[in-house]
Amino acid sequence: MDISVICNNCGAPIQFDDTKEYMFCWSCGQKILRLSVLTAVMQQQKPAAISNKPQAPRAAGSNLAITYDSSMSNVNMTVFFGGGSQPVLFTSGKSKKFHLEPGHHDIVFQIGNRSYRRSIDIIPGGAAYKVECGWCDGRAYISILQPSGGIIGS
Repeated sequence: MDISVICNNCGAPIQFDDTKEYMFCWSCGQKILRLSVLTAVMQQQKPAAISNKPQAPRAAGSNLAITYDSSMSNVNMTVFFGGGSQPVLFTSGKSKKFHLEPGHHDIVFQIGNRSYRRSIDIIPGGAAYKVECGWCDGRAYISILQPSGGIIGS
């Protein structure tokens, strides 16, 4: 089945074939993972909770969730947030939540012996980012799901 998505790198409309593990944007070449597309679609289909009360901004709740899975138990991931913070080690099957201050953040994901830099912008009181990382068949993947359910890329 084809799923209509928009490339978050260039904004081009894409018909994603959900029988494939990944596809590339026809316009800019951005790699888009099936898992990220399906997760975003499921989040968009959830009915919104009805509330008459305005939502207060989150004080210190988590606004970033990172998961890591690997087909090889000896390939771990280390995440570096910058600003002198301690690196965070992930083993396969682990998930962790974090609270980042509002603003722009460059995050480095070291998977195996390679490093990958990604950027996110935390909005005060905004919904949380979800980052799905992994190692499979000798390749790393990183998918960042925007709070709106869109996909940033991998």
